Amino acid sequence: MNVTLYLKLEYYENGDFDVNNDYYKSNQEFFDAMDRENKKYSNVAYDAVSSLGNISSNRTAKIGKLSNSTKEATENSYKSEAILYNEKGEDETVDELITTCVSQDVSVNIIKFNRDSMDEEFEEDYNFWVDEHNNINQYKDALGEDKVFENEPIRTFYAEFLNNAGEKKFVRLKNCKILDKGDEDEYAILSEKITLIDNI
Repeated sequence: MNVTLYLKLEYYENGDFDVNNDYYKSNQEFFDAMDRENKKYSNVAYDAVSSLGNISSNRTAKIGKLSNSTKEATENSYKSEAILYNEKGEDETVDELITTCVSQDVSVNIIKFNRDSMDEEFEEDYNFWVDEHNNINQYKDALGEDKVFENEPIRTFYAEFLNNAGEKKFVRLKNCKILDKGDEDEYAILSEKITLIDNI
């Protein structure tokens, strides 16, 4: 199934700083703040796992940086085209997706991201997410799969698709974690819950 995936700028909100559209005077100021946060927490993965798994101090996690953006301050989301497959690698159908929404169960899908269609901000966050996943998985042998999975980075995606009547519909894929990598820009993703929503 062809979908348009969205990430929202408010994803960055945490207890440390606010990213409301009117909080920063410019896009540059926003990304400077993100860069400071990345530097501040660049050793978080190492600190967390070293205290749990007694890992040598020379194995620090490398966290990527977000670069400058030209996105308008009034926009609050950015997008990428993608193809959504079910966990067997077959094209996801509208009926299967709706059934998953109704069941409210944890779901596994394969997502093939289309890098050529990504907004710059989507690509930056996507790369950051994949880097975080790769960094934490360096410690799988020391900590075990369960502990690493608990600390996997998460993203909440919003997907736009056409239903069987050709109408636009929207779902939220909540707290997605990367399970495995397939071909280039193709990942098996676990979603905590997929929910139908009115709009993005």
